[in-house]
Amino acid sequence: MTKKKKKNKISSKKWLKSKAKARTCPKCGAGVYLAIHKDRETCGKCGYTEFKTPKEKISVAVELPEKKKLQKKHLDIAELEILTAEEDAKRLALQAKRDELKKIKEDLE
Repeated sequence: MTKKKKKNKISSKKWLKSKAKARTCPKCGAGVYLAIHKDRETCGKCGYTEFKTPKEKISVAVELPEKKKLQKKHLDIAELEILTAEEDAKRLALQAKRDELKKIKEDLE
């Protein structure tokens, strides 16, 4: 009785997918990939580990002029600082226009 030949499953496609997603180890060089975990990436050969640090996020209610609805957005602290700076600039511009209009109104009276 002859042995039945085993079919070779194409595992190269799976390898290419993982190869595209994974990063290489900076210490070991090309060919050694970092294993991706929930909060870190680790090299199995040398033990090099990179931790993923989550960015601080704040949820803010933002009123968008085009939709005129309040929406809850999760923003990074840097984005929040940019938004507040933009709002402050708009507020100052409106206040300057208001002051000009008051002066014009007083001159007309």
